[in-house]
Amino acid sequence: MKNNSSTKKILGIVIIFSLVILVAYGFVFWRIYTDGLTTSDLLNQASLDFEKDEALRNAKIALAENRDSISKIDSYFIAGDGVAPFIGNIEALGKQYGVGVSIGSVAVESDPKMKNDFKETLHLKVETTGSWSNIVRFLSAVENLPYHVVLDQVVFGLTDAADKLSFGGVSAVDSKRVRTSSEKWKVSLDISLLKFKQ
Repeated sequence: MKNNSSTKKILGIVIIFSLVILVAYGFVFWRIYTDGLTTSDLLNQASLDFEKDEALRNAKIALAENRDSISKIDSYFIAGDGVAPFIGNIEALGKQYGVGVSIGSVAVESDPKMKNDFKETLHLKVETTGSWSNIVRFLSAVENLPYHVVLDQVVFGLTDAADKLSFGGVSAVDSKRVRTSSEKWKVSLDISLLKFKQ
């Protein structure tokens, strides 16, 4: 009986020891498995980071190679805070060409279809007065500004003239119009151009 009892104790110790080893192996296996998953995730993240880094390097190289072209394209747009200086340029052109300039309205409009667009449209209503030749030179200077300027509408009018203008028919050819010293041309124009959003 004594032998039987010691055999049971040995058997119990072996079973407990086997369970401890089985639990230890299970823990080690679980640890290796989770470390493998973590390593796999880290390798995937490192691969994505490498691809992003490579794309960023290529973008920087492309920007450096195309700096002149980008500057030229940027020059077609008014800066985000450049509306007031642009209006100042229009008024300075008026003084340069001897034309009275009055800014009627200023509006900035975004395209509702493109919410994340980098640009918006600037609309100006400008009224000018002056001699015919000065107004024509002023309009030419506005069209040749270093921006993509669009003259949406241009309306000419003559004030303080001694007689009527005729743009067709026999009366225009047969008679010469007499200019007065007080007559002036008045031009209303709508200007549109692109600007960067602020």
